[in-house]
Amino acid sequence: MDIDDMDFPLPESTTTGGSDSFPGMPQIDAQAKSQFLNNLSKQFEDVKLAENDEQFRDWICLYPIYFDKSRSLQKGRKLPKSLCVDNPHVKQLAEAVRRVGCSVCYEPHKTHPRDFFNQGRVRVRLNDDNKHPVRPDIPSRKVLMQKVGQILPSVDIEREKEPTLEDVLGYDPSNPPPGSAAGPLGAIAGGSNTTSRESSAKPATGGPGAKESKKSKKKAKSKGGNKGNKGKQPLV
Repeated sequence: MDIDDMDFPLPESTTTGGSDSFPGMPQIDAQAKSQFLNNLSKQFEDVKLAENDEQFRDWICLYPIYFDKSRSLQKGRKLPKSLCVDNPHVKQLAEAVRRVGCSVCYEPHKTHPRDFFNQGRVRVRLNDDNKHPVRPDIPSRKVLMQKVGQILPSVDIEREKEPTLEDVLGYDPSNPPPGSAAGPLGAIAGGSNTTSRESSAKPATGGPGAKESKKSKKKAKSKGGNKGNKGKQPLV
């Protein structure tokens, strides 16, 4: 099995009911997910959106990273740079495959392990149930990618908005609400750290420098004492 056809799902929340592990963080519910898929269906009339991908298991996978001009061949690019674009995304890729004329399945919640933050991939039906090419002129994945690469530069379509730290936290991290600055997230968001300030204000009392300072003072004191007693006789 080709490793590029393996599943690498994005992390999903395991919170089910009850109190949230992170109060105040927005949770993605089933209704929001359904609305998201419906919006995509309107944008791509000929693209199938997969919630249950069992029926697409034999379809090959294509990821945006394969067509990323900024990547080296060792880092995930699979085509010459002349057939690649800058910052490709999955909506752009799905539209290019559709224009080639192949059946395509859009999986927005999958991701490539080397391109984790560029979400989404597409599955393309390359062979029929008898393992024969659906399109005689597209006998392999390589030929398919070449055809997609030729079309990709002409596909001008807006990418999905990527989540920001503000989306995740539920508030502007530069202006956190009262009580939100405690803990690791508070430190990231710019919360105060009284302990670190106090400790940094205290003078150092240990280490090699401190020892040398003590020796110098002791030596100076000793010299001063000898100078004061010069020429005097002890009392009998």
